[in-house]
Amino acid sequence: MELVIINGSPRPAKSNSKKYIEAFLKICKKDFPVYTSKNDAPEKIWAAVQKATDVLFVFPLYADSVPVSLMKFLKTAPEFPAARGKRIHILINCGFFEPRQNDTALEIMDTFCRQEGFETGSRLCIGSGEAIMNTPFAFIARRNIKKLLKNIVRGGKTTLYTTMPISRKMFVKASTGYWLEMGRKNGITREQMETMQIEGQ
Repeated sequence: MELVIINGSPRPAKSNSKKYIEAFLKICKKDFPVYTSKNDAPEKIWAAVQKATDVLFVFPLYADSVPVSLMKFLKTAPEFPAARGKRIHILINCGFFEPRQNDTALEIMDTFCRQEGFETGSRLCIGSGEAIMNTPFAFIARRNIKKLLKNIVRGGKTTLYTTMPISRKMFVKASTGYWLEMGRKNGITREQMETMQIEGQ
């Protein structure tokens, strides 16, 4: 197996996607090449894909969809027909508690594969993905990354779902506390955060 990893985060250098890629590489104990869809030239990435057997896209959920920077990269695929036929695997995380919030983004990637002649592979959807790697539950994410790796190696097409083993109520309480604290540090009140004008402040 020759694998190419593509970080599809809009902020690849400081992203959770980077953390997941690092965990994946540590588990597989191989130095697979890693590219970023935002910063690396499409021709450079597709040239690497052409030499590979498998591609792993790692990205966050943005507005129930694929990040714009990754979408722009995917739109360059028709310019590189020699890359077609590769197996496309996905590791996607979302800030929601429920990992199935990632399903729409998976459907978008499946549509891309059908239209551009790629083979769909295995997928891992992580709920509470922005937080889990910084909690005692990080081992759950790593355990599922290991399962994803095994599925990739054997050429499987399994979709895995995982999240923190807590109640939704507890997750909402913890996440609300986190964002209120972030607001406090930045001089923003809860009332301001609950308005539609917050992005213009």
